Amino acid sequence: MRHHPVSAILLVGLFAACSPPPASEQLYVQDDLDSNLFAGKQDRLEVPYVRGAAVTLYVNSSGTGDADFSDWTLRSSDEDVFEVLEVRATSDDFDVEGLATGAGEAELEVVDASGHIAHSVAVEVAFPDSIELTPHVVSYVPELADVFADETPRVLNDHIATFEVTYYRDDERLHGNGVLTSQSGASLRIESDDSNFLEDREWLRINPIAPGTHTVALEVDGTSLGSLDIEAIDPAELTRISLQTESVVGASTGDRRHVVALGYDTADAPVLGVNPTWELGSEPTTEPGDLYIYEYDPTQVRPLLASFAPQADGDPTGFEEEIYIYGRFGDVATSNAVGCSSAPIAAPTMLWLAGLLGVRRSRITKTQSAAPTTSHDAPPPS
Repeated sequence: MRHHPVSAILLVGLFAACSPPPASEQLYVQDDLDSNLFAGKQDRLEVPYVRGAAVTLYVNSSGTGDADFSDWTLRSSDEDVFEVLEVRATSDDFDVEGLATGAGEAELEVVDASGHIAHSVAVEVAFPDSIELTPHVVSYVPELADVFADETPRVLNDHIATFEVTYYRDDERLHGNGVLTSQSGASLRIESDDSNFLEDREWLRINPIAPGTHTVALEVDGTSLGSLDIEAIDPAELTRISLQTESVVGASTGDRRHVVALGYDTADAPVLGVNPTWELGSEPTTEPGDLYIYEYDPTQVRPLLASFAPQADGDPTGFEEEIYIYGRFGDVATSNAVGCSSAPIAAPTMLWLAGLLGVRRSRITKTQSAAPTTSHDAPPPS
């Protein structure tokens, strides 16, 4: 039995028939950074790795027989680029813990019990020159990517917003996580987090506790990569809330679809951290959240109402927004949860499709403005 990344095991049965087994036994090396189920039984490393990232490698065999990996090892041709930290090789499994230690290229050599090189694969490591922060809400409603493109992140004061962190060298994405550290003043709380369901990703939760512009110093693997400005928006500056819907094109009855609540300020720019209460039809909810998840049903058109009072301890004046959706059975959630249970099942696929369509995401080095858009799933019933 060969070892595969845990996330790939969950779905591999769905795709087992997509590619026939190879005619003869072969070795292949895959990492744990992205469960690309369509890669098949072949080498798949999500390179270049970002410097400082820890990576787990899996060595497997396929074909007419399985290799006995007892006493096998894996070595790097240049440990200043990729360092092998630990090798776990048994008759059935061959896993390696490694570290992307420095910019450059190296060969990873699979060495059998006799000392012969049975297989090798190239690896590349690079240091980023820019970072992208993408609001987590874009994972649920990919249509929001253009709303936040080139925008300075705006977060409602005393509320929390979560951003996905991605690294780039020029326009090439670097893979891996756990390498970012940040520093800010006492008026801005920042928390880092990682998740590894289907795809290893890195996150920043941002919680401003004083209105105004806050500067965050960023370091990758202990090296400065500049700073990021965060706009903390006073609740008094909110002028409205807006409900942004995930497209239902191609959806089947029972599929999950998402609605995101955003605020807009006096500059009509999108503000994260708005957590309204929701009511679908005559079914109110008690817990607030910036996400509403419902089951798509083209035979049912129901009103969805979001209500938000930004100053809970002060002025009770708030905002309401109502749209109509084709839906039933909804639940409230929050984009600040990044564990397995909170991840939208289709998010990696939808973000990949968004990339093919040329959807932009904002980098910290750009501060151009983008006009907000709104999309409603269903018209009001006549």
